Amino acid sequence: MIIVVPAKGWSYDFLEDFVKVRGERDTKKADSIVWENDAFQFSDTTDRYYTNGTLFERQYLDQQFYVKDTAGSAERVDPAQALPMHFDPLAVGGNEKKSSPPFVYRQVYGVHLGQNLYTPSDISLTPEQLSSTDRPYGAWLYLGMYRQVITASGESWKYGFDVGCIGPCARGEQVQTGVHDLPFINADAPQGWSSQVKNEPGFVWFFGHTPRVIADKVFKGCPNFQYELAPNYRLNVGNVFFNGTTGARLRLGQFNSHFRHPYFNPNSIDPSWTALLAEEAKPEPKNEYYFFLNANLRYVLYNALIEGPLFRADRTPDLNAEPFVFDYEAGFAINLKKVSLIYSQVWRSTEVKEQKWSVDQHKFGRFAISWICDFFQ
Repeated sequence: MIIVVPAKGWSYDFLEDFVKVRGERDTKKADSIVWENDAFQFSDTTDRYYTNGTLFERQYLDQQFYVKDTAGSAERVDPAQALPMHFDPLAVGGNEKKSSPPFVYRQVYGVHLGQNLYTPSDISLTPEQLSSTDRPYGAWLYLGMYRQVITASGESWKYGFDVGCIGPCARGEQVQTGVHDLPFINADAPQGWSSQVKNEPGFVWFFGHTPRVIADKVFKGCPNFQYELAPNYRLNVGNVFFNGTTGARLRLGQFNSHFRHPYFNPNSIDPSWTALLAEEAKPEPKNEYYFFLNANLRYVLYNALIEGPLFRADRTPDLNAEPFVFDYEAGFAINLKKVSLIYSQVWRSTEVKEQKWSVDQHKFGRFAISWICDFFQ
């Protein structure tokens, strides 16, 4: 396994390279909106626990190729040379005794703004009426950025950070009451935000890794229908969330390797090398239509939205986070050349240790749309 880390220090190279990629003329920019809400369900609608999440993101998709050789240095290369280097261990920096091949990668930078809202099981109850084991009101407002590296062999790494705050400063009460007051929604007004988690600045560093896929096959007789099974890992370290996640993702349908997402230039790879990437003697499809299933197990060391601010002596409530939390997700995705649509349903197990454990205590829907910024030009 090769882990991509900056040679001169994480913060310096991370920010310096972000500014460089952002200013490149051929860098594509994509905007995304992700909306999660427990009202987005087929069978029922609720207004509790993780009740709403919104994320606005700008991605900078670097259209260049990079090669990291056996000496550890990285450089830009011409697309016509990039993939032969990946398959020939002697193409860059290799020799008879040192046959570990260089690897070819692309990179994406992203900046985002998000807010998550959490409430007890019944928002019509006042703080005095709420059970002592019920989840507290709380909100997390954050701004973040990340870098993602995607290799020609199918692996990817993603690392970055979020900074923000929990408590009244996150404006959760104003957002929820404002939305519920809209005439076309006309939902019950929440009664207990006065008891929400107290103010504290928040920081979360995250790192994610998707190794090479376990299985990637085309169904016989259906050249445009395939399946892919890939594991994934993620680590969050901070005073808001401190946890580690492991899981797997299954895709069924027509899709590209992540290295050849439709948002990257479709003609930037010589067609003769596409077959090697796909391990099939056929060009990969330009557009993607597939179903997916995700299963993840999260080990939680700390959750400030349940246990209260980490650095406050007067933190409330007196609850503990459930150490093992399961997430199951099922959905579909449509990724075209300039627009992407995703919808899914998520089932989540109990997050508060003092509550009766259930494998599907909470359900919510996730809707995401993204588009290349010149889509309307």
